[in-house]
Amino acid sequence: MSGTQRYPRIDEWLREAHGDPHSDVLTSTDQLTALHLVVARDGGADVPPEVLTAWRQLLNRRKLGLAQSEIAFITSARAQGWEWSRIDTALGCDDSAARLAELERAVADRHPQRRPELYEP
Repeated sequence: MSGTQRYPRIDEWLREAHGDPHSDVLTSTDQLTALHLVVARDGGADVPPEVLTAWRQLLNRRKLGLAQSEIAFITSARAQGWEWSRIDTALGCDDSAARLAELERAVADRHPQRRPELYEP
């Protein structure tokens, strides 16, 4: 599932549980943002288990995609001659070389072939 695809069960719940004037806004907003807004407003006690499952899957997919993208950014910046200090500043980290190693470990650890339970219902 790419970043632009949506989990239908999350949108259904946003419409069902919050089918007020906000439902169109919530279902047209990034799902992680919409879920955060609803739980921040309502406390999160009424989130159904299947929505929590979809939310978990979405979080794990986004974490993996973000880590892969950050690796690609650092690799591209280095290929274009950026110094590590410039990448540190650009990404707001103290040590982007260490960050790259950390991201590579995270991607290897979180890969769907290694940890399918993170991405399955």
